Amino acid sequence: MRGDEPKTDEQNVASTIEMSVAAAGEPRPALKYRLMPTISERKAGNAAPHYYRAIILQRQTTPEYRQEYVDKQVAWTEGPDDKFPKQEVAKWLVGQAAVIAELKKAAYKEECDWGFRYQDLRGPELYTILIPEIQACRDLARTLRLQARYEIVEGRYDDALETLRMGYQLAHDTAKSGLIVSGLVGVAITGVMNNELEHLIQRSGENYYWAIASLPQPVADIRSSLQLEMSAPFLVFPFLKDAETAVRSPEEWRQQIVRALTDLGDLGGPMQYRGWEGELAATALMTALYPAAKAELIAGGMAREKVEAMPVGQVVAVHTARATEATYHEIFKHTLLPYGEAMKRLPEVMKRLEKDTIGPGVRMSGRIGLPVANLFLPAIGAVMQAEVRGTRNLAAYQAIEALRMHAAQHGTLPATLAEVSVVPVPLNPATGQAFPYQFDAASGKATLEVPATEQRLNRQEGRRYVIRLRK
Repeated sequence: MRGDEPKTDEQNVASTIEMSVAAAGEPRPALKYRLMPTISERKAGNAAPHYYRAIILQRQTTPEYRQEYVDKQVAWTEGPDDKFPKQEVAKWLVGQAAVIAELKKAAYKEECDWGFRYQDLRGPELYTILIPEIQACRDLARTLRLQARYEIVEGRYDDALETLRMGYQLAHDTAKSGLIVSGLVGVAITGVMNNELEHLIQRSGENYYWAIASLPQPVADIRSSLQLEMSAPFLVFPFLKDAETAVRSPEEWRQQIVRALTDLGDLGGPMQYRGWEGELAATALMTALYPAAKAELIAGGMAREKVEAMPVGQVVAVHTARATEATYHEIFKHTLLPYGEAMKRLPEVMKRLEKDTIGPGVRMSGRIGLPVANLFLPAIGAVMQAEVRGTRNLAAYQAIEALRMHAAQHGTLPATLAEVSVVPVPLNPATGQAFPYQFDAASGKATLEVPATEQRLNRQEGRRYVIRLRK
């Protein structure tokens, strides 16, 4: 929950991207292009087995083959088109033909069920479970990106669009698997596809405004993952879920606290005790937390006689459960707001949480019981930034396509975004405002600014597109 150190102005400078684009009117029919398969195109079945097959097939290639991509990735995916090694890339992609075939089958299935049931997990396993298949989807996305780049350089723009459709569907399906890490992998895959969509816009004479509009917003939706995260403390520590109704002896409640402290330590908490140390720590902790927990429960409406009749460990558990739930609701409610509004309010809430949990010298204030909330609470701000970044970039591409559509009607780029009437120019979802735009009539160049989502990010993720029309 600590804030990042402010970055220098140089680190916050937006990357400048020169774009030479063709004026391009609305396609006919208007929805000719889509960036994900439509319902009518899909076939019955589950996409997940095809993703698993693609992963296995990719892993069966030789180490030397995989290393070639690692060694040449920059030259293959980031170099200028006139230096793109087409023959070399074509040869490498032959070894990925079966992988890409499985990805295409997956993209056209009606559903994607990875078979994970995170909500059925209990204890620390929820945070220690390994999901290598989700991480492997990054490698699948890199293969699709390379294929799309090869097709763009070849001038096979419709083929490249089809490859991007597979990639965006992969991003969408990956994010659906449940945990926040899955959502973030889906967000990363969206970014990989966005890189080649930008390339396609520069090269193609077709307009993809409506293709971008047809994508779900966001492509990789992390909301279901955030809902699971809200339940995480009660899945890891089931005794909190029924703390108010369970009947246990004082010793049994004490053992629950001991086990909780051990699990907290294993998961990276501030205290790591085992054996007799854990027993002593639990006793001391319950003694320290009991007065505040008792007072908070009574102030919250619980009868004094009922609280005083409870074992000390139960009072601490009930207070922890109530306070943790209230804290999570207070923070997660901001994920339901527009990004800009959420980011205005979240920092203060996070500061308050930090103050109410652990203070200087790893001292617990007792305000919200056991130090559960701050340990399991994900970096909500960072997660929201990652999600909105991809959505913001897609909105910028759609704005550029609106400019191209305007140019097809009027022969020039507009002086202001307000002049564009053929289609709406999307707002920046990170700010809720229009992208800053300028047009220099003398040079015929337009500048579209895409501000960084957060000025303290340790990366130059803001962008400045300098756009000119080519004949």
